[in-house]
Amino acid sequence: MDDSMFNGKLIIFFQHGDLITGFCESHSDKHLQVLCCGDRRVRLPVQRVLHAQPLVGVDDLSSEQIAAMLATVEEQQVRLAKEIDTEALWSALERKSSTYSTSELAREVFGAAADIDHVAAVVRALQHDHVYFKFNGESYLALSSQQVDLARERVAQQTAQRIEIERCADWLHAFANGQESADGARELCISYMRRFAVFGANAPGFTHIRSIFKQAEVALEPRECFNMLVRLGVCLPDENLLFERYGVPCEWSVAVQREVDTFVDVPAGIRCDLSSMDAWSIDDPGTRDIDDAISVEHIDGDLRVGIHITDGFRIITWLCA
Repeated sequence: MDDSMFNGKLIIFFQHGDLITGFCESHSDKHLQVLCCGDRRVRLPVQRVLHAQPLVGVDDLSSEQIAAMLATVEEQQVRLAKEIDTEALWSALERKSSTYSTSELAREVFGAAADIDHVAAVVRALQHDHVYFKFNGESYLALSSQQVDLARERVAQQTAQRIEIERCADWLHAFANGQESADGARELCISYMRRFAVFGANAPGFTHIRSIFKQAEVALEPRECFNMLVRLGVCLPDENLLFERYGVPCEWSVAVQREVDTFVDVPAGIRCDLSSMDAWSIDDPGTRDIDDAISVEHIDGDLRVGIHITDGFRIITWLCA
């Protein structure tokens, strides 16, 4: 359709996912200058226009009066759109997998007397339909029964995901603010938090987890997830989740557990007990696996620097379990 055909007409177009009613004041190079309700103007690419119709009696009106007229027409069209049952309309059509103009669909719903406002109502009613019809730029394709079944299943899955996100986000927001909810989403949230704490952005279902945290207004950080899991008693403060990430078994044999239970302090031999000495480790603040340290002593005017290393062989013997 030539963009010059829109000049001086009421148009309906998409903006940020919503249908907007406007009046085309002028056009140039595939763009329209559009007056919208509220006396607001936008420059619109002609491709975003879904519907156009004459607007009679506007020649001598001010922009405020035209905007008021737009609001009245929009209200009437929205009211008519609410009368349209999209599923019933699709079921009534004899030719599935065929295209229909908005005028044909309007006559199917409102009868032969359907006018331009009824046509606009069809556009509004089908704006967010993804089950029964597909818009191809100028007309609507009535999907086949098989396509509709698949679309219904997809919508049901999306609805279930949305409900789950809302439930989990409510529980997570309450817990993060010290007011744990009694909702049954607790265990589900714990599984998602642990999954993210272990795998980070590579966690299965990461997009879903991110949506939950975003709606809950909680920062999505692995360390924060781990801290919450500790608060919940799910993780120990010094638990190493890298084992889980890389699939390292964390279950020990009965023989190993028996030996651990019977460990006793072995004779020191040539070792010296330096446990009374001050020593320092150089690690991150959250480090719990502190396996080396240094110490400094003043001896006869000199400094003696000690390097202290964890030595497991002090208690673990060769070829033990």
